[in-house]
Formats: sequence, C-alpha cells, structure tokens
Amino acid sequence: MVQQTEQLSSGDSKMLSMHKQVGKICLLTSGFALLGIALLLLWMLYNLPQGYQALGVELLEAQRNLPWLMSLTALILVLGAGVTTWLIGLYSSFRVAGPLYRFARNLEIKYRHSNEPILSIRRGDALQNESDALMETIERLQRHQDALMDDVSELQKQLRQSGGEDLLQPVIDQFVSQIDPIKV
Repeated sequence: MVQQTEQLSSGDSKMLSMHKQVGKICLLTSGFALLGIALLLLWMLYNLPQGYQALGVELLEAQRNLPWLMSLTALILVLGAGVTTWLIGLYSSFRVAGPLYRFARNLEIKYRHSNEPILSIRRGDALQNESDALMETIERLQRHQDALMDDVSELQKQLRQSGGEDLLQPVIDQFVSQIDPIKV
C-alpha cells in the first residue's frame, strides 16, 4: 500500500487527498448521527415502563405518535444529507473556483499592468498542473514579446545607420502598435 502511494502522480495524490477530506467530512457526520442514536437508546433504556399495564399504555402511545416521529426522523435525515452534501460541495467548489478566479485575475493583471507579479494559487487547490502551464505560457509570451521588441529596436537602429528609416518607419510603427497593446 505504501509503495502504491509513492508511485502516484502529483495530480493523483492531490485527488486522493481531496477524497480523504471528503471521507473525513462523511465520517464526522456519521459519528454525530451514531452519537445521537446512542444517546436516544440510553434515554429509552432508563425510561422503561414498570409493569405490564404501563408497557401497554406506552405501546399505544408509541403507535399514536409513530407517524409524526417517522416524519420528523425523515426530515432530520434529509436535512443531514443536505448539510453533508452542501459541505462537500462547498469544500470541493472552493478548491476549483479559487484557482479559476486566480487565473482570470492573473491574466487581467498581466494584460493591464505588466510589471505586477503574478499571484500563484494555494497549495491545496485543484488545477495545480494547469496553473503551472499558465505561468509557463505567460513567461514564454513575455520573453517572445521582449525578443520582438528587441528585434524592432535593432531594426530601427540599423535603418538609422543606413539612412533608410524613412521608407520603413510606417511599417515599424504599425508593427509596434500591434505588439504594444499585448501586455503579457
């Protein structure tokens, strides 16, 4: 078992970690339900009726109260399942929605303010591989844009030296105007 866990990829181990967290939530909810049942059984054991006639009266009262008790129990079970599902959904959605929000913010930051640093996602979040790929892509685009701007500067310098700057300057200006708004 230990060898199998060591052989998991980082994405698989993160998924396993997420399933362990969901399992903990389910076990905690089940533990509270079992504690409630145990307390109810203890209360029933200490409140047993004394004698045959008292037992018959208790049975009649239990039969009379059975429909609303079953309805109340069903309501508690449905609410418990709903709360458990909500907790699992909330936990899972924050692990996915957080990185997606961060991706959008990073792209906006780089588009509008190219000097601001990119913010990484949290360690426990999902989409770690996608985050790494996005960061690498942004860095590659930044290097590509810098290389293009260096080439344009070098071309302008050579054109100035050769005296042909007037002929190609409109083309260079158009090229720079197309590259410049793409702030990576």
